[in-house]
Order: sequence, then C-alpha cells, then structure tokens
Amino acid sequence: MSGEERFVRALARERRVRVRVVGICIRDDQVLCSRSVDRPDGPLGLPGGGLEAGASLEGQLRQEIREETTANLLSASYLFVVENRFEAPGTELIHQVEHYFEMTLDTDEVLSREPHLSFEWVPLSALPTVDLRPQVVRDAISADRLYRIRHLIQG
Repeated sequence: MSGEERFVRALARERRVRVRVVGICIRDDQVLCSRSVDRPDGPLGLPGGGLEAGASLEGQLRQEIREETTANLLSASYLFVVENRFEAPGTELIHQVEHYFEMTLDTDEVLSREPHLSFEWVPLSALPTVDLRPQVVRDAISADRLYRIRHLIQG
C-alpha cells in the first residue's frame, strides 16, 4: 500500500471534516501542480495541506509551501471555498472544506522538499484533459472563472 493510500484511509477512518488550505499559482500560462510519487500516473493536485489548530489560513498556506517546496510564498489572495466529498477505493466518505488562494511564489523552479511529492507546471491549455482534483477547481481554472466564484461543491 502506498503512502498516499495509507494517508487517505486514515482520513476516512477519522470520519471528521478536514479543513485544508490550497494555493493556485499561475505563471506563464501554466499552473503549479503536485503529484504523489507513489502514483506517477495518478491524479494531480494543488499545493497545500491541512489547517492546524491556531494557524490562520494564509499562515498555514505559507507554512505548507515552505515545508513542501523550495519556493517561498510572496503573496496570497483569498479566492473561494470548496466543499469536497469523495470516496477513494476501499475507503468511506472523505469530506474536506478547502480554502483556495491565488498565490505568487519567489521562483518558478519549484522542487519538492518532501520525498512523497513532486511538483510540475501544467499548461493551462492542457487542463481540460488532465486529471486535476478536485475537478470543479480544474474546470474553474480552465474557464478562467477564479475571480467570479465564491463557493464550489465537489461530490
């Protein structure tokens, strides 16, 4: 079982709503995406992580970027919230409330500091055919609707 599968199963067993912060970084008509190295052909995600008690949303995003990548967060602007509900194979319902920020990083050479993650720039023109999750966010980025939405629901 991969590290990603263990993590998702542990989330499902908790049966709690998880709060996440997520950054969308678009540069030169590309969006920064993350991927589990355990699943090189698996779905893409966006950088971020779980909100820790006592942290602000922006502060947590700053910490996640610093912990996961070689980049530094220069600015973050709140975009929208996503109610994300899904079931991974072999798990029960996972429910996350995800707060999305438009972010600017200090470099486009983003490398992973975490052995289980890799980062890559995906052309915006390719997004409609890429498995970026949650798909409602992928579709909002593809349709250039990031600034016109406040609330999305997946699942």
